[in-house]
Amino acid sequence: MRIGIAGALLYYYGPYWVHLFEELRIEVITTQKTDKKTIDRGIGVSVPEICVPIKIYNSHVLRLVDQGVGYVFVPRMV
Repeated sequence: MRIGIAGALLYYYGPYWVHLFEELRIEVITTQKTDKKTIDRGIGVSVPEICVPIKIYNSHVLRLVDQGVGYVFVPRMV
């Protein structure tokens, strides 16, 4: 099983999540740092009304899908 985590989500809790999934014997795939190409792709697939960070996140998720992950980890923090 392969799970994808957008690179933007690795800043605070990323090491914990990566360790958790590795202990569960799940391969973790992460995206690279944001570059101009990532931003342009996010703008191209998003509606104009949403903010740039969400557009960038959408692009990172698409990059994970392109890499063939079975699941994308999208935590909900309360």
